[in-house]
Amino acid sequence: MDCFFFYNRYMKKISAVLIFFLLIAFSASAKIGLGMQGDLFLHSELPSSTDFSFKDGDIRSFIGDSLTFASNHTPWVFALQVKGSPWYVGFTADNWFVYKTISRFADYYLFWGVSGGMEVEGVYGLNTGARAGAGVNVFLAERHLELYAQAAWNPYFGVNLRRGDGDLFFVRPIHFPVNVGLRVWL
Repeated sequence: MDCFFFYNRYMKKISAVLIFFLLIAFSASAKIGLGMQGDLFLHSELPSSTDFSFKDGDIRSFIGDSLTFASNHTPWVFALQVKGSPWYVGFTADNWFVYKTISRFADYYLFWGVSGGMEVEGVYGLNTGARAGAGVNVFLAERHLELYAQAAWNPYFGVNLRRGDGDLFFVRPIHFPVNVGLRVWL
């Protein structure tokens, strides 16, 4: 059986199992946020290009595919994303080392962390990298609804697993994801 056929066919089941185990692992001490967000990426890909471009030239929105875990006991915030067209599973682990209140409803934060992901359709790539950034969030409905915006510098490297899709290895030293969205905290 071809490995890529397996991922395409069973992607929803694999995602559900991952989410289930993450819920079990963090449910004792974590707050869980479900949400949707729009993403915009400014990046340059090496070695094939030194041009700066917006990925897909527009804001790509993903509804209901992000799961966020946070705890009052640690500054770490973990997120899992499953995106379609092409199918991509990604994660981030960010340390919010500064978290300050602007007003009763709004806060800002600075973070550093790591990211990783796997594209399971198209080029079948794996990637990982470091992150540093800042964001703001606004809480409504007794802190159960969060509106947020954040930007990060997220250089990363990876490997394309399918042969014939260009370079085997790739590096994106200039990669700035900007995310805007909302979460419902359970």
